[in-house]
Amino acid sequence: RSFADFLDEWAVHCAGGFEWIELPCAPAHPDLWDWRLDPRGRIFSQIVASAANRGRQRGLKIVLGSLPAGDLGWLSLLCENGVVDFADAIGLQDDPATPADGRDWAQAVREARRILGEHCREVPLWLNGAGCSSDRYDEFAQCQMLTSLLHTDVERVYWSGLQDSDRSSRHVTASWERRRWPGLLRQDGSPKLLFRLWRDQGIEGVQQVVDRKSVV
Repeated sequence: RSFADFLDEWAVHCAGGFEWIELPCAPAHPDLWDWRLDPRGRIFSQIVASAANRGRQRGLKIVLGSLPAGDLGWLSLLCENGVVDFADAIGLQDDPATPADGRDWAQAVREARRILGEHCREVPLWLNGAGCSSDRYDEFAQCQMLTSLLHTDVERVYWSGLQDSDRSSRHVTASWERRRWPGLLRQDGSPKLLFRLWRDQGIEGVQQVVDRKSVV
């Protein structure tokens, strides 16, 4: 109830400032939730469903975000536990460290729709954490990823981040290092290939470059 109360107070304070609010549909990190005490996610689902219901009562639309595109089994639990009934959209996201050709977004969307259909639910899908890292200095991969995302059957697509995070931090793992480079701008603010093409030639220009590269 505390989370729902917090959301309620926030909605009152920011009344009219937002149309949508994103709620987590899974714990941000496995270490934050003891699944031995909540193996079917019912307690967690009650927390999120209560907050979503309160948000709706305040006139907000609810998107359940951060659903891992590579592990959609959790979506079945959300349906079984009734959380999806309070959602106006469901957002899929992916680890930006996944290579540009390593995630078939079309397949992930089809699988999400299949699961929703099995539970007699029909909810709009978003990609609210898509993109890919340029950690290997392969900036063209970001162009490929964007054009792929634009052909995915979803209502909205959000890129993972505009600008790379600080690379000067110490004691980071290789996988975390890759996650920090999904931006369209480098850490110093200079534009990467995708940003330059998008700015100067628009989406059509990005698509043309990708098409030409594919033919070569």
